[in-house]
Amino acid sequence: MPLMLVYPIIASTSVKICSPFVVNWDYCCLTRRKLDHGLDKAMALEHLAQNLKLLCSYGRSVSDICRRLKINRQQFNRYLAGKSKPSLHTVRRICDFFGIEDHEIFLDHSDFLELIRLRPPRLDRSHNPLHGFFERLCQAPEQDLKDREKYLGYYFYYFQPDRLSGVIYRNLISLYQEGDVILSKQIERYPKSEFSLPSVMKHEGVVYAVSDRLVITEREEESGSSIWHSIFYATDYKRATFLSGISLGISPESAHEIVCARSLLEFLGRDIDVRDALAQCGAHNCDAPEISDYVQYCVSNDVPDSAAAMMPRY
Repeated sequence: MPLMLVYPIIASTSVKICSPFVVNWDYCCLTRRKLDHGLDKAMALEHLAQNLKLLCSYGRSVSDICRRLKINRQQFNRYLAGKSKPSLHTVRRICDFFGIEDHEIFLDHSDFLELIRLRPPRLDRSHNPLHGFFERLCQAPEQDLKDREKYLGYYFYYFQPDRLSGVIYRNLISLYQEGDVILSKQIERYPKSEFSLPSVMKHEGVVYAVSDRLVITEREEESGSSIWHSIFYATDYKRATFLSGISLGISPESAHEIVCARSLLEFLGRDIDVRDALAQCGAHNCDAPEISDYVQYCVSNDVPDSAAAMMPRY
């Protein structure tokens, strides 16, 4: 007996057509939904894998992340390859580790890229209490420094390590923002054979605010044997010009003396010719034309008898 294909015309009437095939519309719709669900699942796994790879790029290595998450490396590689979906419990562990919400890890990769650009992940640091302290230190309340963005850019950094030598040093320092934190990079140039130091020394640091004062803590990159802690007065103007302060640190010479000196930042701008600025750095005589009277006054380390202590000049 031939099978029947039924096309509905109206509610009470239908036309029967003889056919060797049966079209089951419910089955077709169910199959389509299953295909769509399969495509959605595959796409979700793909986004998960891409997003997870992006998060891992902020860590030391995949092995280190697996060790700290206590997840099997082989299984984690399956997540990265989009071949397996983690359980809800594992998703929560991963998201808590990177400091994101559970649903965010399944976002379209383009949306997730934008999210991470605005809010970089913070890997779980509960194993080291120092991280929590420094994070709180660097994220001081907004009222501690108004309009901190205006301090971003390049500066000449002046100081006089030896008040009897008649020489003032000029370095180049950059203050820039990454996420919610302001960081610093400083390049220091020494004359050849000066103090038996390299001709170029680089410092990296973090910038934060305390009581409307700009604080920069830096460490010499290569050996790490020299560290400096500088505090500068803030400015009430829309753009920083000169910021005077005091620097305390460990000198890079072999004796590693503890040194305190007045210091001064001169704002150059956010977009400068870095090579030209570096060419102007180094040791300068106090009476050199490139060293203004104001710079000399601010970095001179003399202490009058009437002064209770050495303080910044402005």
